Amino acid sequence: MTTCPLCTTPAPPGTDATPGVNTSWVCVRCGQRWDTVRLATVTVYKRFMDTEY
Repeated sequence: MTTCPLCTTPAPPGTDATPGVNTSWVCVRCGQRWDTVRLATVTVYKRFMDTEY
């Protein structure tokens, strides 16, 4: 299940990241707009921070 990286609120149903599909949604709690590209960027950054710091 996809969650908002900022506040960890679950994404609305039907917004799970599917490869090749640019699904976007707005977090109902914090109002951040997310799409598959932005989620992938946050994931790569988080992995980098976890290994480097």
